[in-house]
Amino acid sequence: MTCDLNCYGEAAKEVEFAAGLGAGLEDMDQEACRTFCLMTKGCEAIVYGQGMCYGKWDVHSSKCAGGGGFVTEMLTRLPYGTCALMGDPHVLTFDNPNGVMGDITQLEAG
Repeated sequence: MTCDLNCYGEAAKEVEFAAGLGAGLEDMDQEACRTFCLMTKGCEAIVYGQGMCYGKWDVHSSKCAGGGGFVTEMLTRLPYGTCALMGDPHVLTFDNPNGVMGDITQLEAG
């Protein structure tokens, strides 16, 4: 699963790659970054962008920043986060993402 998010800082814990804890690997394409992470113990996700590769674990997508040229790809497990299904028909309204129900009014078309 790839998300247009930059999960750094409190959003995800760093995996120690050969360059050291938190140090990204340079001059690597996304496929090579993915392979390197899968071969590294404890690596669950990658943050990739601008030719830099960062290994991550314990990703909390609700704390991630917008992509800004980076993507976060979950490789071995899904991230922690708060999800709400939005769209037509609305499962939860846009102003009520926590789903707190009070008075329910049945509306008819027309």
